Amino acid sequence: MDSFSVSGSRTVYVTGQHGQIPVTITGTLSVDLDLNIDSYTWAPAFLWVTDQEFLGSQYGFMISPSFGHMSVEVEAQANAAGTMTVGRVTQPFSASSSAKIEDDAIGFGDTMVMPLWLGWRGKHYDAGFNYAMYLPTGYYDKDHIANVGFGFLTNRLQANYYFYPMENKATAFMITPTYEWHSKKIDERVQPGQNFTLEYGISQYFSERLEIGVSAYNQWQISDDHGSAAVNKDTHDSVSGIGGQITYWPIKKKCAVVGKVMQEYNAKDRTEGMFGAVNVMWIF
Repeated sequence: MDSFSVSGSRTVYVTGQHGQIPVTITGTLSVDLDLNIDSYTWAPAFLWVTDQEFLGSQYGFMISPSFGHMSVEVEAQANAAGTMTVGRVTQPFSASSSAKIEDDAIGFGDTMVMPLWLGWRGKHYDAGFNYAMYLPTGYYDKDHIANVGFGFLTNRLQANYYFYPMENKATAFMITPTYEWHSKKIDERVQPGQNFTLEYGISQYFSERLEIGVSAYNQWQISDDHGSAAVNKDTHDSVSGIGGQITYWPIKKKCAVVGKVMQEYNAKDRTEGMFGAVNVMWIF
């Protein structure tokens, strides 16, 4: 929640999942501003690992379209009368009430295309490297506060390494660094800064079917936002998260169900929350 004073008119930028949302408050008052976001995404992923080798590794590629729903709620509570404007909507409020503006969107999201996936396997390790693009195929409107798509193209380089101290590979230590850079946003004079994410964790198989793991991550913006419409250019966002994961194989070596929950903390210049995922994996 952000708290600030207004004398006349003031625009503040609330950082949401898809960028900064401009909120304009008018009046002579002190105001508390709160933002809540709920987002749901369904993203089937198709990975084909070929028989071809490259640099001593397996070669594969992946595509993952998505479909999602997002709802956004911005609420202002103040000690005097005024108005709040978000996007195309203006809502008045009095000293004894609050103003709430809501928006939601549903439809196709962005599409992940991975033309390069490389994998190496050893007695005590698995390693991988991939390059992927997130194409801006999802619904995005700069005047709306709820968007299913991000509104820009993202390029991603990612590596992963799993170390198995025992030959049966029941225990695994994992580390995954990821680097992302982005294009200019659609219909906006803003190019988001680059990001670096480091994920790490440990997992343990308790049987041939059941694996339990603990993981954490840290994400940092490592370069400034660019463009004439960019705000707070010198402020880089960051967030950390920690959580757990359970994997169960109802059909051994064929079908796995993976559940994951992460709690975010220490967010700076962006939203902070909890997210969960359920993945079903089928090996052909």
